[in-house]
Amino acid sequence: MVFFISKLDDTELIPYTLVQCPHCKQFGNLNRHDFLKGFGPAKQSTKAIRGKRLYCSNRGNKRGCGRTFALLLLNQIYNSMVNTLLVSMFLAAFLGQCLLSKAGVWKQLGFTPDPEWAYRILKRWEHSLPHIREKLSSVHPPPNEGTGPLHQTWLHLISVFERGDPIAQFQLKFQTSIFSN
Repeated sequence: MVFFISKLDDTELIPYTLVQCPHCKQFGNLNRHDFLKGFGPAKQSTKAIRGKRLYCSNRGNKRGCGRTFALLLLNQIYNSMVNTLLVSMFLAAFLGQCLLSKAGVWKQLGFTPDPEWAYRILKRWEHSLPHIREKLSSVHPPPNEGTGPLHQTWLHLISVFERGDPIAQFQLKFQTSIFSN
């Protein structure tokens, strides 16, 4: 289970005694665990902090379940090394300029991953369309323009979240990853 936060400082402000564990629904048993670390798209040798993990304590007289859950930074995508801004830029470039190859869009953005990444990101976007459209339709009707479901969903996303990184804003508002699992 993953939740999204805007910055790690937010984890220090949460009154853990008032927060319910998403697994066992008990209050007052949450403790800060460790940072979530992972490699970024630049293939650095050091791991970057991607979020924080909380632990529902079942030690001593606590009634918790002993499970953990993640608080992921909103600019991170669950189970992906690529961040939301890079995916947003890729989708904007790809869906706006379909003449370019998928790998060519990555290179135009100054990022040269394995060319298969572009295809994987596009396939994850395609498989997540029902999930994304359901969430977006609950707050704003879809626009009438666009050519095909990929393009229409992108236009719907940027019409709901007009400023900044639309994928990060989606994750923060709906507390779910942009890509359905």
